[in-house]
Amino acid sequence: MKQTKEEKKARAIERRKELSALSQDLKAVAQMEGVEESVNSLLLAYYKRQFSASDLRTFDQWKEAGYIVKKGQTSFMIWATPKATKAEKERVAEAKAKGEQVTEKEDYFPVCHLFDISQVHTITK
Repeated sequence: MKQTKEEKKARAIERRKELSALSQDLKAVAQMEGVEESVNSLLLAYYKRQFSASDLRTFDQWKEAGYIVKKGQTSFMIWATPKATKAEKERVAEAKAKGEQVTEKEDYFPVCHLFDISQVHTITK
């Protein structure tokens, strides 16, 4: 059964909330243990421990290596490089138009989807 656009968007929002909650939990545990790691490092270690993930790469990285992700696989998520939102870009543009010196804040963290080697197979031609 094919998902509608609204169902896909709702699922993406739900998964993002799950990633945020997991990130907060892992960071809290790391702070209690006195470990200073990035959230993404904590997430990767968690996936390796919980799911025996050994080689995590993006879809494009697997494709470049000659593999394709198997149909129906669910990605492991980490945080991607932060970006400025459209509203932030507009705020900076307005301030610059007034002659003010401002810097753009990167206030949005996109999600990066990774797949393990167990979720891919070689591309056959």
